[in-house]
Amino acid sequence: VEQWLKWLRKHMGFQAFRFDNTKGYAAHFTAQYIFASNPWMAVGEYFDTNRGLIEGWLKGARMTSKLFDFGLRYKLKDSVRGDDYSPLKDEWFGPII
Repeated sequence: VEQWLKWLRKHMGFQAFRFDNTKGYAAHFTAQYIFASNPWMAVGEYFDTNRGLIEGWLKGARMTSKLFDFGLRYKLKDSVRGDDYSPLKDEWFGPII
């Protein structure tokens, strides 16, 4: 995987990587791949709303990657659908509006 990512950077001009299904493998592999290929940015898809699991994954990846915030996605979707934006103010998200 590391050699392939390096090849993508060097020969194909990739500047960033998206790691899908990051719940399916240990977070330290993401850090290993990022350290080996040195992308400008990396983002992972960790489809969960549990803050502890998300923080654990980020720490396991040595904070080398960002994560899509699916919890925020759900809150935004529900707020727009119900025309009620009060759920966007809580201890997990803080006051975002």
